[in-house]
Parts: sequence; C-alpha cells; structure tokens
Amino acid sequence: MEKLGSYFLDDFETVEKTVIFNMTKRHLLLIPSMVLIVLSMAVIFFFELPDLLAYLIGGVFAPPVLIYGLSLDRTVKAQEKIRFALMVQERTYQTEYRKDREYQINEFIQKKNIKETDSF
Repeated sequence: MEKLGSYFLDDFETVEKTVIFNMTKRHLLLIPSMVLIVLSMAVIFFFELPDLLAYLIGGVFAPPVLIYGLSLDRTVKAQEKIRFALMVQERTYQTEYRKDREYQINEFIQKKNIKETDSF
C-alpha cells in the first residue's frame, strides 16, 4: 500500500517566484555558495594544505547547499514515508447500525434442522 487518502495538487502560492534572471531565491543562494566552496577547495589544494580540509568543506557544506538550492528537499519522499510509518492511524467505518432494532438472545444461534453443508 503506497498511500492512503486522496492526492491533492500543490498549492500555487507555495511555488517559488523568480527574483532576477528567471532564478528563484534558492538558485541565488546556490550559485554563490557553490562558487565559494569550489574556490575554498581550490585554495586548499593550491597552498598544499591537508586534503582532509577540502574533504570536510566539500562533505559538510556542499550537500546541504545542493539539497536546498536544487529544491531536492521538496521532491524527496523519504520524509513522507517516515511520517506515515510513525503516524498513529485511527480509522472509522460507517455501518448500517440501527438503534431501534433489538436482538434476541437466540437470534444468532443456528437452528437444529439447518446444517452448514445444506444446499441453498
């Protein structure tokens, strides 16, 4: 079972609007951040500093910037699957229950002359 309930289209007001040159705020944050990360890694390699610094900068700062800048946080469904698995699910079902009818004690007891193997 993939998903319970209805599928609703995204609200148009949540779609990000372009700011400059047909780019959103996320893109405007992505480009300078990635340029800064690449330049800092180039400086580390140019001055022959330990490679561990470059790996830390690339491994710590690049993934969050890429995830936010490319809007991958909206497309990843892992958060929704985890939330669905941890959600307390309470389901109610509508039945044809009539309060005006009262059942007798022997109403659900099978009669002696009727057997389960009888033909209808």
